[in-house]
Amino acid sequence: MKNLKLKIFVAGLLSAMIITLLPTSFGANAEDIEIFNISVSAKTNTASISWYTSQSVKGELKYGLEYLGARYSISSDTKTDLHRFNLSDLLPDTTYKYEAIALDRNGNITAKEQGQFKTLKDENYKSTLDNYCFVNFNNKSFRSISGEFPAQIKNLSDIKLTYPSVNGYALQMDSNDAELIYATDRTFALDPYNKAFQPNAGSVAVWLRIEKFNKDMVVWETNDSSYALYLENFSNFSRLVARVGGNEAKYTFDYTGLDINTWKLGEWHYVVMTWNGRNNGTLEIYVDGRRRDSVMYEHTDLPISFMIGNNYRNDMAWANGQIDNFQLYNWTMVHSFIAQQYNNSGVNQQKDLIKGYVAGVQVRKFTYGKLFKTSNNKIYVVTRDNQVLHVSDLNALKRYKSHPIITDASYDEADQFTTAGEFYSWSRYPDGTLLKGSNKTVYWLWDNEKRPIADESVFNRYGNDWADIITVSDAELNSYSTGFTYY
Repeated sequence: MKNLKLKIFVAGLLSAMIITLLPTSFGANAEDIEIFNISVSAKTNTASISWYTSQSVKGELKYGLEYLGARYSISSDTKTDLHRFNLSDLLPDTTYKYEAIALDRNGNITAKEQGQFKTLKDENYKSTLDNYCFVNFNNKSFRSISGEFPAQIKNLSDIKLTYPSVNGYALQMDSNDAELIYATDRTFALDPYNKAFQPNAGSVAVWLRIEKFNKDMVVWETNDSSYALYLENFSNFSRLVARVGGNEAKYTFDYTGLDINTWKLGEWHYVVMTWNGRNNGTLEIYVDGRRRDSVMYEHTDLPISFMIGNNYRNDMAWANGQIDNFQLYNWTMVHSFIAQQYNNSGVNQQKDLIKGYVAGVQVRKFTYGKLFKTSNNKIYVVTRDNQVLHVSDLNALKRYKSHPIITDASYDEADQFTTAGEFYSWSRYPDGTLLKGSNKTVYWLWDNEKRPIADESVFNRYGNDWADIITVSDAELNSYSTGFTYY
């Protein structure tokens, strides 16, 4: 009897405990939850934030730069009374705001506490706040060179880092609801001294490759659509549109192969949009190093985020092509810099990537050291930085001996270059010239140096042409100092 009474007592006690625990297990009342014992441990680039809640609930942490508020969010689906979140890729010597949040099973906020912390100094750190956001996807990461991770990644399985690419990997979005969003913190026209946004100048530069001309696709766009670069496709032509405010600069091209501005399937093209001016500013669009259109605009307020490869409509994901080397500057790229970026990329020489074409079949891009003749019978030699030298006369031309001359250069092909001066019979050979002396070593001239090319495989890998080599005397060859060897 004593054991039976004891069992009945224990069973009753357990029942009372279960009844007591039921409200906590199946839902929490907001007024019953408290957040307490918040602890922050911050280092130069990382921080750990933890806190307790009076009941086991889901936790969420929001954080961001102190003067911009909590823009980033980390959450957990696990119910617990101890919540700990680790932050990485923070700026040294920088104040951050945070918000510790308790959530019920439906995701509703039941309690929250705010605070701030400051990371430690790093003497070797150089701020990139006033520089740019550059994402080349080369290391299979969405992190930018300026240290920016996406503020939001949605449907990661449909965001592909794939081939072909300009460098390593390229970005492709395979569904309309895949999203890669960056906050404007640290990447969009931020004045680090006044800690305020000054959206009066900027540039976006990107390499694009299109596999199908049957879908409108957004390269990038801000959350309020005030800034955008996107592709529109029609029945027999396409166009790129750059937008600031309500004004648009456009570049129309043909993909059927019938027009001079032709893009073929699988080609890589370098596209840049720039804007400059707070009011009555100028918006320009460049394609393959050349200015294509320019319009005036009225400036807009700075948005809070931007998306690469998709936008806030659900019908324009970048699914039929690739994006690579996305760059967002908070200053306006000038024409000469854009042309230099394009010419120095090497993509215009990679026939396996662009199938032998750059900016269409009608417009070729002549590489360093090439000679070409225009319709008015003038001969030019291509040198560095998108420039050419005019070969002054017959005696100057003899310096190139049997070097082949491209005789069918069109006006548009010649117009890609800026004439930098004359090449005379007594001139030193310009950068980009291939020279050799009495031995077999071939040299490439650059920065007034002769730089040896290690062997035939290296020569071919750089896309050189054996017919472009000029044989000179050893004395003339030795007048150039010797630089590093190309391997």
